[in-house]
Amino acid sequence: ADFKDDAARCVVIVGVPYPPRFDAATRLKIEHAGRDGETWYKAEAYRNVNQAAGRLIRHSKDYGALVLLDRALHKHPMMSEWFAERIERPSGATELHHRLRSFFSARAPLVID
Repeated sequence: ADFKDDAARCVVIVGVPYPPRFDAATRLKIEHAGRDGETWYKAEAYRNVNQAAGRLIRHSKDYGALVLLDRALHKHPMMSEWFAERIERPSGATELHHRLRSFFSARAPLVID
């Protein structure tokens, strides 16, 4: 699905989505990769993170907030550079709320009933 514009304004990633290690298909892929099996396993997880983040911004005038709740995602070498260099670290949930509210209020169109 294409989640452009108002279809997606915020993506929250709670943790690194590693493939199920004991799943038969995952085991086969790790074994097939040989000594690079662990590299494949990590790359697959971070590819999923990058793909989810990429659903947020679909064109040059689109905008959205990417919230990474797992510190393992911050500045990881397998993270896409376009958002890794823009990571901010709020001190807690209250500051995150204020930053998100400010971010969206600056961009949201004014709707008058």
